[in-house]
Formats: sequence, structure tokens, C-alpha cells
Amino acid sequence: MSVQEVKAAQLEAAHTLCGILTQQGILHAFIGGFGIGLLGSTRPTEDIDAMIDVCDSREIINRIRPLLQEQDSRFSVEGLKLYFTSGAHQHVRVPTETLAVGTLGLPSRIIALWFETRIQSSPNPRYMAIANVNLQKTSPCCNPASSF
Repeated sequence: MSVQEVKAAQLEAAHTLCGILTQQGILHAFIGGFGIGLLGSTRPTEDIDAMIDVCDSREIINRIRPLLQEQDSRFSVEGLKLYFTSGAHQHVRVPTETLAVGTLGLPSRIIALWFETRIQSSPNPRYMAIANVNLQKTSPCCNPASSF
């Protein structure tokens, strides 16, 4: 499998995950190598990491993973691992790490509701990513007046 196929499958997985979580009103952010790749880094990565705004890390296994599988059959779980199988590149399985806020030293809340990445040509032959972060609201976990 080529680097381009892996990148395309990762973007497909992220787009699908983002669509499902956004539709459910669940705040999330892409982090790690994939997250910085969205901002223009060329650091190679094989998986996507998503920080998800849940109050208890058990919600990842008990609520988020089943939700993803119910909404899109390309998500599957093997043991403790979540995978996304690309529709366009079915031989590419993307490991998808879903992490609760506040775990493993991650921030305890998410304040960016979404960010949009656009690709623009730069003066040289490379491309440069521009990210717009829209700060909309604080985490429901940190704001008892709000809920999912």
C-alpha cells in the first residue's frame, strides 16, 4: 500500500468519525501525528488519534465505539483496538485511537468546536495548510449546565 493510499484512508476515517461525533454533539479534536499533519507537518503516522470529550474514559468503550460502529460499518473493533476500513482502499485499515479528555496527560476539556483545514498553494511547489480554529463553547464535562 502506498503512502498516498494511507493518507487518503486516514482522511476518510477522520472525516467519517468527525461527522458522526459532530452529528451527536460530541466535542472532539484530532491530536498526535495525524493532528499535526492536518496543520501541515510531514511527520508520518499510521493511525489517527482523536481526543473525545467524555466525562468518564469508560464512555469510549461503552458509548463512543458502539456509536461509531452503529453509524458506519467501516468501523470495527478487534480486542481493544478500533479500526476504520477505507471504502476506497479496502486493503487499508486505519487504527483509530479514541482517547477521553484528561487521560494520558491530555487536556481536561476541549474548547474548539471544530476546525477547518484548507489547502492553499504556497510560493514554492509544496502546499501549505491553513487551519481556522473557532472557539465556541466549553466542555459539557466542565460546564454542568450543558449536556450532550
